[in-house]
Amino acid sequence: MYKSILSASLARVGQKVLHVDQNSYYGSHQTSFDLNSYTEANETIKGPKFEAAVKFNRKFVLDMSPKLLYGNGNMVNSLVKSKVCRYLEFRNVTGFFIEDGKDLIAVPCSKSALFTTTSLSPIEKRKMMKFIQENDSEEGKGNKDLDRNQNFNEYLKSLDLTDRLEKYIGSCLAFSSTTDTLASVQQRIDLFLTSYGRYGQSAFLFPLYGNCELHQAFCRLAAVFGATFCLNYEHMDTVKELKADHYIVDELEETEGDKVYNVATVITTESMFNSRVSEADVKAEGVDLMILDDGVRVFQVSGSGGQIAPAGYFVYYFFSENLDSLKTKISDHLNEETHVSTTFLKDSTCTYFDYEEVITAAELKFREIVGADAVFLEPAPEPEDIILDGKPE
Repeated sequence: MYKSILSASLARVGQKVLHVDQNSYYGSHQTSFDLNSYTEANETIKGPKFEAAVKFNRKFVLDMSPKLLYGNGNMVNSLVKSKVCRYLEFRNVTGFFIEDGKDLIAVPCSKSALFTTTSLSPIEKRKMMKFIQENDSEEGKGNKDLDRNQNFNEYLKSLDLTDRLEKYIGSCLAFSSTTDTLASVQQRIDLFLTSYGRYGQSAFLFPLYGNCELHQAFCRLAAVFGATFCLNYEHMDTVKELKADHYIVDELEETEGDKVYNVATVITTESMFNSRVSEADVKAEGVDLMILDDGVRVFQVSGSGGQIAPAGYFVYYFFSENLDSLKTKISDHLNEETHVSTTFLKDSTCTYFDYEEVITAAELKFREIVGADAVFLEPAPEPEDIILDGKPE
């Protein structure tokens, strides 16, 4: 994604771009594959429904780097600003649930949801509302005197919250871990709160047909403005022999402190969680986010809802820093009779399940190359605004 964004932004400001990839597809190791290619490229456990699913092989679009997009995140804002969004379609993450004992409880993320939920007591609702108001940058009520280096969990305990509220805020709004500081999660809290409701009653969007569509959309924009793409390039070691001012051959590097998630993809013919949802039904044609105990997070995507599998199939992306916890949660929820496959990805997903750091790193590299005053991902003109030879077309 990093290089696709760079290609688009550089080509848009008139730079000559040659984008070379040794693979036969866009997106490198962050692309999407059909069922056979996906399971063969990674460690896979095949279930009794696998052979039947293979008949629909090419109808599966399975992500090697599954992610969601914050509604008010840098990626969505850049897609809108550059008009790359016109090449794409999205769906709201319609359900947001947290594990609470034996049930999955719908997470109240807005004022209206707080008023109607039955999972919180009146006192908990008031404290949750106060927290949202004090941490919502749009309302401007944040406490500027706080020590931003203090442990986030300790900060939550200082607010005199119930254990349930601490779990809601830490797991769902901040997506925090025990080592996070207040400073490291404050931006994520703000991003979540400002994203919720921007595009429907959700904080997240999911790209239809998989995250590979984002790569292809940026590459399309780059090609429109003169970039040249060369796939299946067999001699990557000779790239630097080409005459060029800049060579961008490095991947986006991890930084110290980044969290590395183990990722597993589970495919079934029935929902793994419907029997546990208490407050709201998991929609049969939707995309849902589940926050489970032991630091495990799950995307549930119905095949036809996300357009990544045939109707009647569910695709799950499980994330956890701890591989044993991830395997345990899959085992606890999996019905072997409806099991198609479980695939453990070789390339772990770094940091959080969004594109915030990717788009930021691409912009920094862009400005390093063309200067601080250049417009990053300048909007593409509408066809009726294009003038050739001095005459409007």
